[in-house]
Amino acid sequence: RLLSEDEWVQFCRGVGVFKDNDESHTVIRPKAWYWPVKGFPDGLYQDVLWGKVKSNYWYHILSTIRWTLMILQIAMNAVLTALGSFATNSGTAITVVAAVNTCMSSILALMHNSGLPDRYRSDRNEFYKLEQHMKEIIDARLVTPPEVTVMDVMADCFHRFNNARQTVENNIPSSY
Repeated sequence: RLLSEDEWVQFCRGVGVFKDNDESHTVIRPKAWYWPVKGFPDGLYQDVLWGKVKSNYWYHILSTIRWTLMILQIAMNAVLTALGSFATNSGTAITVVAAVNTCMSSILALMHNSGLPDRYRSDRNEFYKLEQHMKEIIDARLVTPPEVTVMDVMADCFHRFNNARQTVENNIPSSY
């Protein structure tokens, strides 16, 4: 069923997509691609965007670190191969390069065994699904099943947010 105008306004105020004290009932949309949370009042929608953005940034930062370390490790292996072919009395250069390579591979192993950065991608996707669900209600005013009240719809959104947050918490390795 479609939400009535009053129910829709109540839902939008409840999740925080209207400006504070705004009587025009204009839905706030993310304005900045780098920080979409900007401009939203405190509320569920802001919390969902914050969780998604935070996970997205961590995912991209850790992906960049992982790929940089992998490429550097390939370069270090090439350097080790080149140094190994020279007949030198001192193995200091080989030892230093091998030690750096071991440190990089250890960091990569720790990241891999912690599920990074993929864990942050999964966290981002949890919040993204909830954001899409809320956007559908805000934009289309369509809710199912037909007999639900606007309070039930808001409670469902808060329940989904708590589930997403709990999933994120459960994915933290120290809580296994």
